[in-house]
Amino acid sequence: GRTVLFVSHNMAFIRTLCPKTIFLERGRVFEFGDSQKIISEYLKGSDLLNFNVEIRSLPRANKDFGKELRFLDCKGVSKHSYLVNSFLFGEILKFRLTGYSKDLLRDINIGFRIEDETGVPLTGPRSMDQGVSFTVNNTFNLDISFPNLHLSPGKYYVTLTGIYRGVCLDQVEKCLSFEVRNEIDENVKPYSGAWGKIITNPTWELCYEDLH
Repeated sequence: GRTVLFVSHNMAFIRTLCPKTIFLERGRVFEFGDSQKIISEYLKGSDLLNFNVEIRSLPRANKDFGKELRFLDCKGVSKHSYLVNSFLFGEILKFRLTGYSKDLLRDINIGFRIEDETGVPLTGPRSMDQGVSFTVNNTFNLDISFPNLHLSPGKYYVTLTGIYRGVCLDQVEKCLSFEVRNEIDENVKPYSGAWGKIITNPTWELCYEDLH
């Protein structure tokens, strides 16, 4: 027989394809065993998903990522303009992305992918697909809002991508975890358990004011 080694951060694929899983932490075997158990440990214990970790210091999959354009931080923003890592059910999902460009860059295309806790992508818009691009120089802030994306209560992850003239300058996978809570936002109907996911285009806006 043959053994196939499948390497991935996509929990859904791992759960489907692999009866056994190796959990690597900083290049060493952290745990080995049943895939469902290992996936639960990975989602629960990864220090890369800590709200207090700035993504500027997270490892990149490519050694060239982050040299010309680098993502520094990404946090959720509440309706009261506070930095948060959770939202009420039905609350508008808004995120503040902070980045840095070494030089003046025009027509930057930003990708913002949201996955559920099993690694299934729910939405992955790129600003250029909506005819929106950005000119950045030095440190910049970008607010990304999803006014019509309604996620069921649970845990979710964000992957960021920065593209310039078709070339990926930076990408950070699962750099932010956030939660949609069971508590209901005052502007929506009570949660019945029957809600699905509505995929819509976000709004993108370069911003200059500080948040709390």
